[in-house]
Amino acid sequence: MPAARSSKQLPKEYTFLNSKTIISKKGKAQLLDLFDKAKNRDPDYHDMYIYNDFLGYAMIWLVNSIFKTMNPLVTKSKWDELYPLVESLAQFFLMDGDAWMQVDDEEFAVWTNKAYGSILVTMLRGLETQGRLDELHFASLEDLLKAAAEWGDLAKEMECRASYSKVCKAFGKRLFAGKEAARKKAREEMVDAWKKKLEDGDEDEDEDDEDDDEDEDDDDDEDDDEDDKPWYHKGVAKDAKLKASDLNYTTTWKAYKKYASGVPSVPLRGPPNWDLTKWKKSDKAQFSFDNDDDDFGF
Repeated sequence: MPAARSSKQLPKEYTFLNSKTIISKKGKAQLLDLFDKAKNRDPDYHDMYIYNDFLGYAMIWLVNSIFKTMNPLVTKSKWDELYPLVESLAQFFLMDGDAWMQVDDEEFAVWTNKAYGSILVTMLRGLETQGRLDELHFASLEDLLKAAAEWGDLAKEMECRASYSKVCKAFGKRLFAGKEAARKKAREEMVDAWKKKLEDGDEDEDEDDEDDDEDEDDDDDEDDDEDDKPWYHKGVAKDAKLKASDLNYTTTWKAYKKYASGVPSVPLRGPPNWDLTKWKKSDKAQFSFDNDDDDFGF
């Protein structure tokens, strides 16, 4: 269990993903692993064209593999083990999630989104019941809630509706409203302390983190000009207890698994593996951009 922290110091189990986002170190490791696996499944990265929805389905089945790891943690209420997986997926969806949202099987995308939401909300409510839904126990809690709420709203715009963004905003408003000025100052102090660690070589981070931070800071200035309201300003207190059917983990997980069982789980063309690094050169050749044969099998 993380100890209380000073306003200038993150617990040792946490770090910054960039100057905007706190994440657990386990969550960051999981997120970086997801990025690597996504890259391994991206035909463009490998100078290949296989078929239009290859990447989308590769990504949706990658998410499915994480769900399978999450399921026993949910059923056994192992929230501390589940938390890094939940937060890594929230950040992954925002940064690299649009491909699976746009597969031609729209219902599969909807059930995938609902499955994630039911896992997230079940965990949040489980932590609330234990009296641990706070930043003393989970220093990146606001960043998780914000990312999940933002992704839920984006998904809704893509007709991939689920109810969890309302719950995230409700918890965000309950936990953080009225404390914005103090929290902003504390966050700035923590970012400064983190950057100093990077400069001193005391923090093990990716080489391009600081460059990303500069870009993120520029984006922050633009966002601040557009809207000074906190991300949870539309949150409604009663939504923390929202009883939408898609938030019930047992029924949603069952329905998700049933639907997924009817969807092809391997590529329609090429070897039965979404990971292109596992394909032989001879398997890749017919789909390569360098192939003189212009017939891609459209």
